Amino acid sequence: MVAVHGTGKPTIVVLYQEESDDARQIKSYHIDMQGKTMLHKPNFHAHVETTAHMLISVPEPYGGVLVIGEFMISYYDLKVTHKSISIDSIMVTAYGLVKTDEPVFWLGDSFGTFYQLAFKTSAGTISGLTLEYLGKAPVPSSIVHLADDFVYIGSTQSDSCLLRLQRPGLSREQFQIIEEYPSLAPITDFCVFDLDKQGRKTMMCCSGVNSSGSLRVIQSGVGFIEQVNFEMPDVKRLCFDDTIVISTIDETRILHQPSGADGLEEMSSFSAFRFDCTTLIANTVIDDMLVQVTPFSVRLMSNGRDGKLLQEWEPPVENAFITVASLNACQCVLSYQSGFVVYLEIENRSLVEKSARQFESEVACIDISPMDDRSAIRTDKVALGLWKGTNVRILRLPDLDNVIEDQLPYDVVPRSVLLSTLEDQLYLFVTLGDGLMVYYKVYADCLSNRKETTLGTRVVTLHPFYSNGEKLIFAASDRPTIISSRRRKLTYLAVNHQYVDTFTTFDSKLYPASMIVVSGDTVSLGKIDSVRKLHITKLPLDQEMGRRILYHEESKTIAVGTIKVQRNPDSGEETSTGWLRIFDARTFQEDNEAIESMATARLKGHGSLFVFVGTAIIGSEEDSKRSRGRLLMFKVTDNHEYEFLDAVNLPGVVYSIKPYMKSIAASVNGSIYYLSSFNPDAPVGERLSMASLIHSNVVVLTMDTRGEFILVGDLMQSMALLKMDDSSEPKMKVVAADFEVNWMTAVKMIEDDIFVGAEMFCNLFTLKRVPAVAGEEMTKLQSEGEYHLGDSVNRFQSGSLADDISESNEERLVQNSFLYVTVNGAIGVVASLTEKQYEMLSKIQSNIKDVLPATGDLHHDDWRTFNNLMRTRKTRNFIDGDLVEKFLYLKAEDKQRVIRGDKRNNPLNYTMEEVQSIVEDFSSLR
Repeated sequence: MVAVHGTGKPTIVVLYQEESDDARQIKSYHIDMQGKTMLHKPNFHAHVETTAHMLISVPEPYGGVLVIGEFMISYYDLKVTHKSISIDSIMVTAYGLVKTDEPVFWLGDSFGTFYQLAFKTSAGTISGLTLEYLGKAPVPSSIVHLADDFVYIGSTQSDSCLLRLQRPGLSREQFQIIEEYPSLAPITDFCVFDLDKQGRKTMMCCSGVNSSGSLRVIQSGVGFIEQVNFEMPDVKRLCFDDTIVISTIDETRILHQPSGADGLEEMSSFSAFRFDCTTLIANTVIDDMLVQVTPFSVRLMSNGRDGKLLQEWEPPVENAFITVASLNACQCVLSYQSGFVVYLEIENRSLVEKSARQFESEVACIDISPMDDRSAIRTDKVALGLWKGTNVRILRLPDLDNVIEDQLPYDVVPRSVLLSTLEDQLYLFVTLGDGLMVYYKVYADCLSNRKETTLGTRVVTLHPFYSNGEKLIFAASDRPTIISSRRRKLTYLAVNHQYVDTFTTFDSKLYPASMIVVSGDTVSLGKIDSVRKLHITKLPLDQEMGRRILYHEESKTIAVGTIKVQRNPDSGEETSTGWLRIFDARTFQEDNEAIESMATARLKGHGSLFVFVGTAIIGSEEDSKRSRGRLLMFKVTDNHEYEFLDAVNLPGVVYSIKPYMKSIAASVNGSIYYLSSFNPDAPVGERLSMASLIHSNVVVLTMDTRGEFILVGDLMQSMALLKMDDSSEPKMKVVAADFEVNWMTAVKMIEDDIFVGAEMFCNLFTLKRVPAVAGEEMTKLQSEGEYHLGDSVNRFQSGSLADDISESNEERLVQNSFLYVTVNGAIGVVASLTEKQYEMLSKIQSNIKDVLPATGDLHHDDWRTFNNLMRTRKTRNFIDGDLVEKFLYLKAEDKQRVIRGDKRNNPLNYTMEEVQSIVEDFSSLR
């Protein structure tokens, strides 16, 4: 029932259904306001669609009513006009008027799909209806147009949200969700569990309806009250109490509040700080001095903007880099390559080396924080985490002798280590790369009561700090947590903030007793709210609705019974499918195995072409604490069936597999593995032997092989060229590397010394191996070309879609070409050119740019400029084939202008027909 406009008398329209059948009708009634009665004789009566379920009153000057059904929308002016439009089956749950001058309504249905309903008008009357798809959002209960392009969606079945209309573009979605307002309604079931038996309770509930269903993880915690934030990409570390030292991948930046200033300013110089490299750690030290530790040195300087360098300590080994360091007010412990650890003290305004020691493996993390009260400035112990072997050590200072040691229960590398006293009990905390924290109680000569708890699903770093005189530990991760002690028992408070990469305290006149957190590219300054609140994390169920949930304690898994409802757009019939989803209670990821890589290869001594499959196992049955992978081997039989031969477990995701040296090489996280032997006569489970050749990367996402070389593309560390060592044992060494920062997505070897790579900012670039200098084992990969493609490349593959009609290599237009595919579905080709070909095509390209107008006032040179947010370089040594190909479609007079090169006085030494033929030949490459 709705009240209608423009009738002269108060009028309502009623939608009803007769008891005797399914027929539905609408009737209008006048209301006698004086007599407060309704005239029983209807003014208007019409039969409507049997699925009609909603009425909408149309504002003046048109008036009337809209009748919304599952298959039809109809308009009645309550006189003579009746207009209808057929639609796919929908069940509208809410509507909102977004324009009043030319009435436009938004409709939202039971699956969260939104439509725009508008009127066609002629001579002041409505002549038709149009319905347009807008996008997907939570299932609405109300739709309210606020102002300009903003619309509020209220939902009782999921989160409410604020939408902003956007201009039509390539995407079908015509609005953007600006902000969400969390709601747990309706909760259909829940469970509560203590994952690690540490008293840290977690509630997990099924929320939402149909396609808006989700799981919600709820923990008690504290909030982060943000006071100010700013954007800064690639922040890795934060230092200092009153001056912010921000360390990125390849530079250091400093924010400082000068005397009398009312805000923070970025300094172009500060004391004797190095700004041209990353800072591992920095801090104020005794006697009003500062220390900065970089990969190259330890720098002691006087405090203040105009401070001077007092002393610099450098590793005694040539070309050695400091990899990790820890610092307090008067002590510094650091490690450089080959497992060397050095202990420095600050005495008499100078750095004094007290001791040094080499360990059997590289050092992963160090802590030299004072263990006692807040006033302590030094310690007599240092904690170390090593890459291999007995990988947790506590050493005595100053001699660096072992006091206590232990080996972690898992074959993983410690990522952060901390010695800290909470409530008079000394603890050793060690975090791993999968979010797990192992901790011990420390006594005079032993570690006791080893326990574990899960703080997240990614790397966790530990940062001690004080709040209201109490010592606390901030665990930065994807689930930031504050660790404290109550009645000599550790307690954990979730921090209601998104993923935190790093953390530090900050105390200045402008922002007293504050803290800084980094989340992605956002640096936020604020305070912790002492009031405990519920911290809610949303886990979407991919268009499914959770119905029942339980926690299985022995396996630490969560079983969720879900239902997926789908509607037939033609008949309106709804079908439901039930699923049992298993989640790891630590990671909240589905317990499955996904294929990450595949390759075919022939092995030495075996004639068959084998198929190899690399996988990622998350929350596997064998070890749900961390990601693992498997390498599976298949033989294709004569009848085209795949026969499983064997599989081997590997300690990470198998991102890439390539044939190599009559075997295969596989990238497993940051390591390269090699299939050292295959014995088909051995029992299943013992047929494959994998050898770890090298671990020199963060994550090797992609590889290519050529002869004895392997080209690796790293998640962060660009490209490197590897080669099998000549020693008797299978080992690998880095023979050349690119020292720029590039986040790789694909790599390809063009020649033994020329390589092309694609990185995540939609750029291509080429590298060339610099000839080795006598006595040097590793050389540099030198940049030879850069090009902005404008699309993210997923894979390079040798080959071409063009027909190869040449009879010899000499007849081929290009000697090397390969295909690429992108995230947005594009297929392209990259071809190597001779110097003569490049110079010719470069001239054609330059002249075409002068003839063709820039698209959208974006000059071609600006569009193709390499930019990865860390450096910007003009494109070079690349030809834009798509631009050159446009010559074929120019008018004859424009082609002549290209030949003449009028603007640049750059004429081509070819006729128009010759240029036409040249461009056609290169266009045929794809």
